[in-house]
Amino acid sequence: MKFLLVAVFIVIIAIALVRSQEPQCGNNAFYMECGGCDGTCDEPLVACTMICHEPGCYCEWPNVRGPNGECIPREQCP
Repeated sequence: MKFLLVAVFIVIIAIALVRSQEPQCGNNAFYMECGGCDGTCDEPLVACTMICHEPGCYCEWPNVRGPNGECIPREQCP
């Protein structure tokens, strides 16, 4: 029984450490290990392959990358 409790504790600590290492993303964005493609103000709907792109922060749908690189609603595009 003690072994099971120790194992569960170690798993919880490991999960917490992994999550704490994920970068904090800005507004309207989230972190993905297997990234996708972000639309931009100029090209809101991007044809994206189904392969993984580099890990990082990606815009939540239907937001796009604005001129300053932040994820913004399409209505706020210049």
